[in-house]
Amino acid sequence: DCPGEHPGCASPSEPAHFELFLVRHAEKSAVGEDPDLTPVGKDRAGWLASFLAPRNLTAVWSSDYRRTRQTAAPSAWERDLEVRIYNPL
Repeated sequence: DCPGEHPGCASPSEPAHFELFLVRHAEKSAVGEDPDLTPVGKDRAGWLASFLAPRNLTAVWSSDYRRTRQTAAPSAWERDLEVRIYNPL
């Protein structure tokens, strides 16, 4: 604990405000183990990028499946961000 006004103590601060947008991948093809998005899915990923464009995105994360990377990519490109890959396990 930090006694009073001790100079080595950091003052408590308000937590930073942020928004988290959690998105499931767009429509995928039913072919293969790691399918691409369908044309409708690609359109939805584009819509998502437009929807998120006015927000202050600072990071875009995706699991390492084609469908999720392809869903995330337009939103990342809109902000000149790289899609960061995470391990869903």
